[in-house]
Amino acid sequence: MLPHKFKERAFMWYHSLPLVDQIQIRASWTTLKAAISAHFMNSTWIAAQRTKAQRMRFKDHGNSDELPIDYVLRKKMHLTLITPMPFDQLIHEIIIGAPAGWQTILRIDDLGGQWTEFINRVHNHSQALIDAKSGANILKRVENLEQRRSHVKSHFSNPKKSGKFFKKDKKGKFKSVSREAKIGDRKDLPKPNFNPAMR
Repeated sequence: MLPHKFKERAFMWYHSLPLVDQIQIRASWTTLKAAISAHFMNSTWIAAQRTKAQRMRFKDHGNSDELPIDYVLRKKMHLTLITPMPFDQLIHEIIIGAPAGWQTILRIDDLGGQWTEFINRVHNHSQALIDAKSGANILKRVENLEQRRSHVKSHFSNPKKSGKFFKKDKKGKFKSVSREAKIGDRKDLPKPNFNPAMR
């Protein structure tokens, strides 16, 4: 009997029940499953599992060596652990956690609702899917570099920012201006009486 194989908290929970309830819930797999679900799989637990499944990504933390098929089966198991999920929604959730390019490589638009066909394609195109992960990382790095470059350009082209330390010369190029105060720059001070021509 399965209840006798329970461990730790499950063991304590089952043996804390009155004998009448123990007999009732172990009458069949359906009654036992219902009792376990009612106690352990409450709404908070279900929400946490759903969030965990939705956040799964290919080669995420702790799964750096996984193959594409490992990711697909892992995510499917967690997504359908609680309730069945329509095929299209299941594929959508799996692709969300995959690198850009998987959708095109696997041609998900013509699967026709066939899970077996989907996992066969994942297995057959395994190397291309792994390469898509590397390509996505390179693309992200290029995008980050472009953003930094545009930020630098905007700093030098913005007159409000550049006016303090840079000024345009006659050719329109920016030149650095010393930030140290010059004699006579402050209007609240009198002009110096020093005449360099007189000695």
